[in-house]
Amino acid sequence: EVFIAPIVLFFPSYCPFFMLCYCAKFRPQEDYRLLKTRTISNDLDPVFDEDFYCPVSHVTNGILFKVYDRDRFYDDKLGKCFLPVNELIKTAGDSDEVTNGNIQSGDLLRVGVHKVVYLDGKKSHGSLEFFVEFIPVHLIEHTVEVPGLYFKKSEGNAVQFYMNADDDGSSPDVRYGGPNDDEKLWKPPRLWRDIYDAICNARHLVYIVGWSVDVEQYLLRGAELEEAKRAGKHSPRIGDLLIQKSEEGVVVNLMQWDDYTSNFVFPGMMGSHDEKSRAFFASTKV
Repeated sequence: EVFIAPIVLFFPSYCPFFMLCYCAKFRPQEDYRLLKTRTISNDLDPVFDEDFYCPVSHVTNGILFKVYDRDRFYDDKLGKCFLPVNELIKTAGDSDEVTNGNIQSGDLLRVGVHKVVYLDGKKSHGSLEFFVEFIPVHLIEHTVEVPGLYFKKSEGNAVQFYMNADDDGSSPDVRYGGPNDDEKLWKPPRLWRDIYDAICNARHLVYIVGWSVDVEQYLLRGAELEEAKRAGKHSPRIGDLLIQKSEEGVVVNLMQWDDYTSNFVFPGMMGSHDEKSRAFFASTKV
């Protein structure tokens, strides 16, 4: 687990933000984003004061800080700095003063690094001050039961498979079970209806992960759509429905694919509706 605290950023720009990436050990030319700060507008000397806890299970050479200036059409890259992994990964040696009896020689140590660096090694590109701390898994409370996964295991989960988005009633009867294979009747599940009911009945958390989420998508059709509109309790349109649930006190999180080719003018090449969702939920609790 890595704790990152970006503190101060100074450079001649207006709307800065930065991203943290890890660099693939076997593909050093590639990097993969782990997190991104908020954008601070019209500030030449911004203080982000943001803390991030980032569980990591990657094989990596280090972490890369990338700084950008947000523009209307394309975000300009202002610079970057690289923190090698060997500055964070340290092990307890035989000569170390080990006061905790649980730490043995060779165990990973908790290591913090505080730096003020020039982006790209050039003063003219601006400077970044940050603190990064590596916390070994044996020093954190939760455990990772399955190697390579971030979250601890949970019990009582359910997974539902769907063959179609919805069924209009035209599917043939499918009977199965019993000596003549006809004791039970299978009915196709209804994806959109089940999603609508699950969100409406949520009491604590709604977590949606998707490639493409269109806030104008209706989850109901036909008579069910008209009935939901007349009832007026929960909107059948997913964007409005998520806002309603957030206003009821339910935590609503949406993780959507970030299309690098999209902006507020161009919807992007991948059709993920990411900018549309960002603008729609901008002033809400979602």
